[in-house]
Amino acid sequence: MHPVVSREEWIAARKAHLAREKEYTRARERLAEERRALPWVKVDKDYLFDGPDGRVSLADLFRGRSQLVVQHVMFAPDWNDACKSCSFWADGFERMVPHLAARDTTMIAISLAPLAKLEAFKQRMGWTFDWVSSGNNDFNYDYGVTFTREQIDQDERKYNFGTTFLWRRAARHQRVLPRRCRKHLSHLFVLRAWPRHDECSLPLSRPDAARPP
Repeated sequence: MHPVVSREEWIAARKAHLAREKEYTRARERLAEERRALPWVKVDKDYLFDGPDGRVSLADLFRGRSQLVVQHVMFAPDWNDACKSCSFWADGFERMVPHLAARDTTMIAISLAPLAKLEAFKQRMGWTFDWVSSGNNDFNYDYGVTFTREQIDQDERKYNFGTTFLWRRAARHQRVLPRRCRKHLSHLFVLRAWPRHDECSLPLSRPDAARPP
């Protein structure tokens, strides 16, 4: 049981813990600064995505802005619904999009499922953010968010820059791509999420959606 103390004792304990929190904040800020200083990688492959207005290139997804934030939403071609955890995070995209746009940044979702399924699920969930299909290109595979059955069966350590085994064919994470000029795109960094304990036993196909029809 938690001890019950006087307010003065609680404030003293809280201040001591606050000092530890400040240490963590400063360490996190140093890590963020180091991440921003990482070198860039030129994107030298032409990727075409299926969007509501037809095929679009990776450069088109920037919508004329200098930076692109890509949210990889887990939605396999044979699924009828997107991953419920990805859907939970996607619900928050709506309010982020205008704020990022005001800072010269475009945010977009990309999934392997065909466009028709993305559009249907998007309408069902009431989303308005841009969402395109990468089912006809190698974007997911080239950037290490989707893996072949052979790679998984061979227990290849492919995920998280070759440091982590993956038990399923796809993973959720964000990536940031800056645009140095009109003709040069770069891959800057990836924000990867560690799997939670409650996700470790989930099957490849996840029919349960975040919101009922």
